[in-house]
Amino acid sequence: FFKKEGAGFFEQTTFFAPALAGVGRHEVRYEYFEPSNPTCVGVDLRVVEVVAPPQIFFFNLFDDYCITAPPTTLTASPEGGVIKINGVVNNLFDPVALGAGTHLVEYLAPINGTPCPTVLKRTVRVRQPSDIVINYVGLRPAYCVGIGGFTIQVQSIIGGVGVMTIDGIVSTNRFFNTETLGIGMHIVNYTVTIPGGCVNNKITTIEILPRPTVSFVNLKNTYCNKEPAFALQALPAGGTFTVNNVISPTFNPSALSAGSYEIKYNYRDSNNPTCTNEITQTVKIGIAPTATISTVANEYCQYGIAEIQPQLNVVYGDGTFTTLFPPELRFRLEDLPAGDYTITYPLTDPVTGCVSIFSYTTKILPATLVNFVDLKESYCREGLPTLLRANAMGGVFTIENEAVTALNPANFEVGEVVNILYTYAHPTSKCPTFVEKSITIVDNPYLTTFEKHRLCPLFPPDYFIEAISETEEADLIASGITPTYYWSNGAGNVRKLKIDKISYNGTSEVFVRDANTCPVAKRVFEIKIDCESKLFVPDAFTPNDDNLNPTLKLFGEYVGKLDFKIYNRWGEVVFTGSKITDAWDGKIAQKPAPAGVYIWQASYENLAVRDTRVRRQGKIVLIR
Repeated sequence: FFKKEGAGFFEQTTFFAPALAGVGRHEVRYEYFEPSNPTCVGVDLRVVEVVAPPQIFFFNLFDDYCITAPPTTLTASPEGGVIKINGVVNNLFDPVALGAGTHLVEYLAPINGTPCPTVLKRTVRVRQPSDIVINYVGLRPAYCVGIGGFTIQVQSIIGGVGVMTIDGIVSTNRFFNTETLGIGMHIVNYTVTIPGGCVNNKITTIEILPRPTVSFVNLKNTYCNKEPAFALQALPAGGTFTVNNVISPTFNPSALSAGSYEIKYNYRDSNNPTCTNEITQTVKIGIAPTATISTVANEYCQYGIAEIQPQLNVVYGDGTFTTLFPPELRFRLEDLPAGDYTITYPLTDPVTGCVSIFSYTTKILPATLVNFVDLKESYCREGLPTLLRANAMGGVFTIENEAVTALNPANFEVGEVVNILYTYAHPTSKCPTFVEKSITIVDNPYLTTFEKHRLCPLFPPDYFIEAISETEEADLIASGITPTYYWSNGAGNVRKLKIDKISYNGTSEVFVRDANTCPVAKRVFEIKIDCESKLFVPDAFTPNDDNLNPTLKLFGEYVGKLDFKIYNRWGEVVFTGSKITDAWDGKIAQKPAPAGVYIWQASYENLAVRDTRVRRQGKIVLIR
């Protein structure tokens, strides 16, 4: 039978487990009953003591050291043992003498009669700056201005913390912007610091080149349709020619009809593909026309086109080509009532002097005069979509032959001219009326800023994020801009937003726009909601009347209903606390407690998360 001393009972068992028995003295009793005579009993007693293993640890030993670090004299607890480095008794850890690599540090604590293990082993690495290998990924020695910017990718063998500077200025996002840096040489330096203090860096230079200058060679603005084909040339050579967006290294006027042709030359530097440029020239082909009238249709809807300017294409007897725009034939549809009209004009051959009368009949059908309502001359590309309106609704708005109800500037490029056509049918004649307007997509540069916030909105103080400051808002209003705020998280038109929900965790964006919905500024917020309760207990204090760390103080956040206890080596409670402000003065029953290692246990409620308790324990060293 097994009996724990002082428990007052016997527990029958066939094994002895020190971990289950616990620290203290225990009585083991063996009783034997004679099978043939149960009244005959034999008893043997033995008292066994279970002792606690010693608390063995180094005071000032780290996992990593740089080879340039100064020597460190190692100490450990409990005192009186032996420190070995790589099997040799030595308590001086000198990275320079040991050299780069992995080293075994052991502490052989004094046995003091205990049967428990008394050896502590630690593996420590000594590194040197050359261990840090830094490579730039896919980085070219030169880029052309005009490509915008890109993030420089870096690979570092053996992690660590890296810092990049571009021309001596720290770049937290490693963004290399060819526009803001400008043409010339730029120095990129990436420095990595790894645990243990080793530092290495890699410097490279990047040149920003100007865009190449391109030009056509001997390309005229006008050609006759009888001229032969010729090879297109431009400087520098090696690019691609297109004629009306079709790739063609030659231009053949004799194979083309009369009209204008857009010839483009696109050049890309073979040594640096980021350097490109393009040039465009419009070339006309002249051909002997027939005697026809253009820009005039057989029928018109009233108000469909504001002004009609007839164009007469005349072929004279000698085959020369003339285009006439007789001013007396010009007419405005809105000036004429609906009906049939005949256009007549005399044509004279300048060589023969012969005269002929040109006659053409057209008809004007009744229609409704329509106009756009509140359609501006220009829109910024990053403005919000604008609903298209006209004085007579019910028709169809089209952009590039596609029916639309709103203008979305984001669908176009900066500088692009967008033609908007509105078609409306006359209610009785069903004759459509057209109104057309060209608007320009403009740039509206604005600043994008980034902010990071780590907070818990469940407790004071209140937290706010601002689209712009009050001063910035006042400056905008003073300049004639009334700002409007568009939050990605659905908040209303407010300048600042109170962060009072855990659901705000993540990324939020806000655009500040003017009365034309053009962005004035953009701010991106990275919000980290951290409502984790925290309790910090120092690992040592010195209540020796020198006023340096005289008490063991607790520190924490969101800690409630605290139950804090400190135990001595015999498992006795020497201090209890129920508030984060409670501190132990190193006394037991008003007497100084002995120096040594003590165990603490804490149980407390996480005030940030309802009905959640946290349990932790650790050790402290009382030093005198």
